[in-house]
Amino acid sequence: MEKAKATIIDRLEEILISVLLGVATLLVFAQVVARYVFNAGITWAPELVQHFFLWTVMIGASYGFKHGVHLGVDVLMKKLPETQRRIMALVAVVISLFFTVYMAYLSFFYVHDAYKMELMTVDLEIPQWIPHLALPLGFTLISIRLIQVFFWVYTGRMINVSTSGELDSDEIEEIPDIYPPGHPTTEEEHLEKIKD
Repeated sequence: MEKAKATIIDRLEEILISVLLGVATLLVFAQVVARYVFNAGITWAPELVQHFFLWTVMIGASYGFKHGVHLGVDVLMKKLPETQRRIMALVAVVISLFFTVYMAYLSFFYVHDAYKMELMTVDLEIPQWIPHLALPLGFTLISIRLIQVFFWVYTGRMINVSTSGELDSDEIEEIPDIYPPGHPTTEEEHLEKIKD
């Protein structure tokens, strides 16, 4: 996987994801406390949380493409030789890129129509196009990340575009060597073994 140094965009994405998710969690908690303890509610909180989650998902999807953390079924990919695996990865990236560019195009018109019609959100009473900017910006960011991934796969700096979360057969075979059956292992011993 690409171990590139964190750029300003990476840091900005990380900060935005953390802040938006943290504030959304606090708002949900405050809403629960207000409703069940004080028998009142924060009327605008659910809508704001929805908007924060939209922004978090779009920024998180972009961040995930760069770091290859999107889940994928790569059973067939792992059976192919490296050259064919790279070709399949390039095809997958190109298909994904067409989709995200098209979605960015459509979402731009969606936001533009909301702006022209002067639609307002229900509880916050702000123009709808402001929170929905997450769609064209998010899909544009994802498209940029996919272009980066295409370049990395093409140049051989990256082979897999996603992770399945499963161990390879080679990794499974190594488990008994590291931890023989019936061997008690403490946390300290485990940390020592994975350092080697």
